[in-house]
Amino acid sequence: TTRVSDTVAEEGRQDTSRTKSPPPYTPMNALRTVVNHAFSTGEKLRYDIYYGPIVAGSATIETPTCEYYAGRKCYKVEFRMGSAPFFDIFFKVRDYYYSLIDVKGLFPWKFEQHIREGSYRRDFTAWFDQCNHTATTTSGGPYAIARYTQDAVSIFFYARTFDYDTLTTGAELDFSNFYEDKVYPLKVKYLGKENVHT
Repeated sequence: TTRVSDTVAEEGRQDTSRTKSPPPYTPMNALRTVVNHAFSTGEKLRYDIYYGPIVAGSATIETPTCEYYAGRKCYKVEFRMGSAPFFDIFFKVRDYYYSLIDVKGLFPWKFEQHIREGSYRRDFTAWFDQCNHTATTTSGGPYAIARYTQDAVSIFFYARTFDYDTLTTGAELDFSNFYEDKVYPLKVKYLGKENVHT
């Protein structure tokens, strides 16, 4: 049986063998299964980013394919955001986010963030051990996380799988979101339905 911590070690990252894992351990075959009718591979969403009436940039988020991680089939999700050519002169933006999301359980195994905004640079990677409930990053760890903790990309896809017909306007949904070195509670309020014309 492949353990996620073994996969992390194989990639030459932080060795989690010397750190006590927060209980309880969840075996691979006991991880949750989430019904998903919201998305699959091949999806690509594109958004224009406006500065007043001017298109200042664009963003795309897509699920081009599936990959395997620690023996689990995962959606490969990529998010890209960039400034328009005219705005590149003043403040060039080329951001890239990547998440490997478990197909069955809709939780992340790996998250990458590569920020290029003007002169600012940031590269960050987190590896999630959803069995031992820890996360290891390029800057340290392992850090204790809640069960099925999400990242900044996977949380968007997981939230799409909810049955919103059963929710009333004003209902609040609670999530756990990991970033840098800790878990942040995230609350999402359901505002109701809206017809969008394109």
